[in-house]
Amino acid sequence: MTNIIEEELANGQTRLRKKTGIIWFNVKEAYEHLVQYRKVYTLREINKYPRKEGKHLLMSSLNGKPYYKGKVFVEFEAELIPSQVPLSEWYVQESGFPNLGQWVKALKNPDRPHYLYRVTLLIGSPKNLLVATT
Repeated sequence: MTNIIEEELANGQTRLRKKTGIIWFNVKEAYEHLVQYRKVYTLREINKYPRKEGKHLLMSSLNGKPYYKGKVFVEFEAELIPSQVPLSEWYVQESGFPNLGQWVKALKNPDRPHYLYRVTLLIGSPKNLLVATT
């Protein structure tokens, strides 16, 4: 699988560009931690297509439109089942949650395998990232 795609421009011409993934943050605690500290650890349920490491577009609906909030760098840390494997306190401190119990409770399926990722806000991302107010 190539990391280059062909994109058609409005004027009918085409150009080649690198594929960029998208990562959504719609959990207030994790998104606010990412905005405030420029990094966060996040658990994502394993599905058929694992997330690629590298640059991704940061999207969130917490503050309404526009959903695009900036660019992040995603790095794989571990594969685990959150309800069965105690995570290091260091990961929990960088998750946006006050404790492991609340982090696991926020997951839809904590008994299923998850990937743990480190997500870092890239320099040059919009400075108008707002912390969710609700």
